Amino acid sequence: MPRGRKPMPDAMRLVKYSKPAKERMNPDQPQYGIEIQCPESFDEVRRKAWFDLVPNLIRAGVAKEVDVYSLEMLVEKWVEWRGVQDKVNSTGLVIKAPSGYPIMNPYYTMSMQIGKEVGRMLSEFGMTPSSRQRVVVDKPKKASEFSDIS
Repeated sequence: MPRGRKPMPDAMRLVKYSKPAKERMNPDQPQYGIEIQCPESFDEVRRKAWFDLVPNLIRAGVAKEVDVYSLEMLVEKWVEWRGVQDKVNSTGLVIKAPSGYPIMNPYYTMSMQIGKEVGRMLSEFGMTPSSRQRVVVDKPKKASEFSDIS
């Protein structure tokens, strides 16, 4: 459910304002994380997409082991979108119907629908500039000077 207007990314805020409001900055943006294994069921194309995408999320500290299923779905949808978009790129936005009249390419409609799903998934992982503002990663807690007292 939308929570209002998407926040401006910190990088944009720093460029736009000489003294950006510190309370609007997100000091808890993703940093670095752990490694996640690529699913064995992936073919060559999906493995390439996995290794293009997931290491960036790991470095950002967004992806955790528990996210493997969500990441698998994201990669599947991304590969599906890429294939459909390639069809649109090769055949064009307008094609001829069997009747000979020009019609909008059905692959374009598919690309738009799948693209919306991929966009929502990318947003969940903080992979758009505005969604990164809302992502908070777990930072290791510093041990208290009294934590070793039993």
